[in-house]
Amino acid sequence: MRVRPIFLFSFGVGTLVLAYLPSCRDFETPDGAATGGRSGVATGGTSSLGEAAGGEGGARRPRPTWESPGRPGVVTTLGGVDGVGGVGGAAGESSPSSTLGGAGAGGTPPASGESCGASADDSPLLAPTQGASVDASTPVGRWYLKAEDSRLEVTIQMTGSCFTGTLRDEAGGDPVALSNISWDAAHRWLEFRRTGFGFFQWYRLSLVQGTVAGRFSSSLSSPSKPPLASYAYQATGWSPTYLDSPTSPRTWNVTLSGSWNAVLRVDANASGVLSGTLKVYDNSFVSGVQEEPEYQLTNLTWDGTHLTFARIGQVFTGTTAGRFISGTFTQNGSGSFPWIGARGEVLGFGLGSRTAQRASWRDATRARLANLTEGMRLVDGPEPASTVTTGDCTGCPFTSGSFPPERDDDPDSWPANYTLTRLTFSVPPGNRFDPDGAPPARTFNAYLAKPDGDPPAGGWSAVLAVNGHDGDAQALMTKSNTLFWHGESAARRQFVVLAIDVGHRPEWQVGPVVHPAIIGSGYTNSDWEEDGERAFDVRRGVDYLSAQSFVRPDRIFVAGLSLGGEVATIGSAMDPRVAMAVAAGYSPDMNVMDNNGNHPCYRWNRADIHEYVDISDYEGLIAPRPLVVETGLVDATFSSLATPFSADKQVTRRARLAYGPDSNNLIHYLHYDTHNFHIGDVNATNPSRPRGVLAASVTAPSSTSDMTWQTDWVQFPIC
Repeated sequence: MRVRPIFLFSFGVGTLVLAYLPSCRDFETPDGAATGGRSGVATGGTSSLGEAAGGEGGARRPRPTWESPGRPGVVTTLGGVDGVGGVGGAAGESSPSSTLGGAGAGGTPPASGESCGASADDSPLLAPTQGASVDASTPVGRWYLKAEDSRLEVTIQMTGSCFTGTLRDEAGGDPVALSNISWDAAHRWLEFRRTGFGFFQWYRLSLVQGTVAGRFSSSLSSPSKPPLASYAYQATGWSPTYLDSPTSPRTWNVTLSGSWNAVLRVDANASGVLSGTLKVYDNSFVSGVQEEPEYQLTNLTWDGTHLTFARIGQVFTGTTAGRFISGTFTQNGSGSFPWIGARGEVLGFGLGSRTAQRASWRDATRARLANLTEGMRLVDGPEPASTVTTGDCTGCPFTSGSFPPERDDDPDSWPANYTLTRLTFSVPPGNRFDPDGAPPARTFNAYLAKPDGDPPAGGWSAVLAVNGHDGDAQALMTKSNTLFWHGESAARRQFVVLAIDVGHRPEWQVGPVVHPAIIGSGYTNSDWEEDGERAFDVRRGVDYLSAQSFVRPDRIFVAGLSLGGEVATIGSAMDPRVAMAVAAGYSPDMNVMDNNGNHPCYRWNRADIHEYVDISDYEGLIAPRPLVVETGLVDATFSSLATPFSADKQVTRRARLAYGPDSNNLIHYLHYDTHNFHIGDVNATNPSRPRGVLAASVTAPSSTSDMTWQTDWVQFPIC
C-alpha cells in the first residue's frame, strides 16, 4: 500500500502541528469532539491542503482567505487587572542585614512558639488531598525550605486555634521554636518569626497546594516585624504532608560511590504494579559527560521507608530519612558501596500511579508552579491587562532572499498572501507579595501576520510562534531565516500568526533580545523565574489572539524551536487555552543539560528545578491536548549519547504515561536532521530530502531487560 506523506501544517484539526491527516484517523480535541476533514494531498506529491476542518464533530469549512492588517498607532488594551494578594505587616524598626544566621546553636531560643487566637486559621483542618483542585493545604505539617543557601526543616502543629512550630537547620543544630505564627487562609499567606543566636528573621510565604514561595527579613538587632521592603531574601519549599502519598511516586537525585550522579524513579503503574528506573547522567570525577542509557529496575520492593532493587549486576538497599535516602549496593555479588540521595521531582506525575487523578494533579501542579515561578501568582486570580500598540513595520514583509536549505514546508506552493504588522506589548505584572512595590511594565515586541481577505465563519486558526536562542520575532517571520522560519511558514498556510520576542535577562549578555527581570519597586531581586516570565508573555499573546474577532479562540496553537520549544512546552502547560503545542528540538534530560554545556537559563534561581519537576512533567501538563515533540536522529544538542534521540525517547515515554488513554495525542516526530524545525513537506532547496512526518515506532521497553527501545530509530508515518 502506498503511504501518503503527512505534513505538519496540513490540518484537518484546523491546527498547526499535528502531522496529521484527518482522513487517516479521527483526532480528539481537548473537549473530546472528533475533528475531521479531507487532506487534499495531490497525487503528484505536492500537498494541496484543500478544506480545513473546523467545529465539533469534524464539520468542514472552506479554506480561509486573507485579511488586511491594522492601522499604525492603534492601541488596544486587553485583559483584566492586576491580581494582588494579602496585606503586609505593620512597619517595624529593623533593617535588612546580609547576615542570615545559622541554626541558632549555642543561643537560647524563645520559650514558646505558640501563636493563638485571630492569627490562626479557625477553619477546620482538612485532610491532605494529593493533587486536589481545591486547595486543602494549610501550614500544619512538615515543610522543607530553601532559604537562600540554607536548607531548613519546619514543622507546624495546630491545637484548637493555636499554632506551634519548630525550625531545624539541616546543616546542624537543635530545633528552635517559631513564634508569631499566623495564617491568612483567605489570601494564603503564612508568616512566622525565627529567633536565632543574635538574629531575628521574619518569613512571609505564599502557601499553595503544599508549596511555599516568599521572602524573609534578617536583623541583628530588632525582633519587630519590619516593612515588606525589608524582606530582602527569598525562600521556597514544599510539604510531604500534602505532596506525598504513602509510597509513590518517588524520585531521588542520587550519587553512587561518591561520583556517579543519577536519577532514581520509583512508582506503581496504573495497575498498581511497582516499577522503577535509574539513569546515570554524569561522573563528577571525570571531565566531560558520562551519560548512560536508562535502566529498568528489577527485584523492586518499597514500603515507604525501605527500598531494594537490582540493576545489571548491582543490588541496592536503601532507607529514607526525611527527604533523604542512603544505603549500599553490591557489584556482581561482592563489595559494599555507598549511595545517597535527596528527593527530586516532588511535583512530578510519576510512572503511572496518578493516571486516574490526572486532572486533579494537573490543576494542582499548575497552581504550584505559578506560585514557585511566577511571582507567587494565584491561578484563580485576575491577570493583568496588556496595552498593545501597533507601530510601523519597517521592511515588512520579510520575504526577500532564498529559502533556507532545510525548510521543508513546500513554500513555493504557498505564496506569502498575508500582511504583517509590528506590535509592542506593555504589561504591568504587579507584585502580589507587596502590592505597593509594583515593578515596571514588562514590554516585548511582536509581529502579527494576518491573511489577506475575509475570515471564514468563526475566524481563522492562529499560531503563536516563539523563537530560540539568537532569534527574535522578526526572525520568525523571515523567509530566509535558517532556524526560525516556522512563523512565516504558518502565515503562508493561512494561519493568523503572532510571533513574539523571546529573550534573556541582561546578566546572560545574550542577544538579540534582552528582557529585564520582573523586580518589584524597592527590591533588588526577582520573585520570578525566567521561564515563568516567558510563560507570562505567552499568556499575554494568547490574550491578544483570543480577543481578535478574526481568530477562532479554540484553535490557538504554540510552536517553537530549541529555547522556543522550551517556551512552547512550558507556556502551553501553564495555559489551558492553548489547543495544541509543537516543541521542536526540545525534549531533553535536564540533568544531562546541567553538564552538557547548554545555556543555563532553564534553571531556577530561588529553588532547584530538579527538586520539583522534569520537562516530561510540563509535557504531561499539556495532556490531553495534542502535543508534537520534534527531535532529530542526529541532534546532539542536549545529549552525549551516540544515539542522542534516546534521551528524548526517555522523556517522552514519561510524558506519554501522563497522557494515558490519550497517548495518541502525543506525537514524537523523529526526523532525519539535527537541530531544526520540520514540517514534512517538499524541501524547495533540497527536494531529495525525506518527506512525511514519521513518529518513533517503539516508545517503551518490552521488558525490564529491554534496552534496545531507546536506540531504536525505526519510524512510522502517522497515517
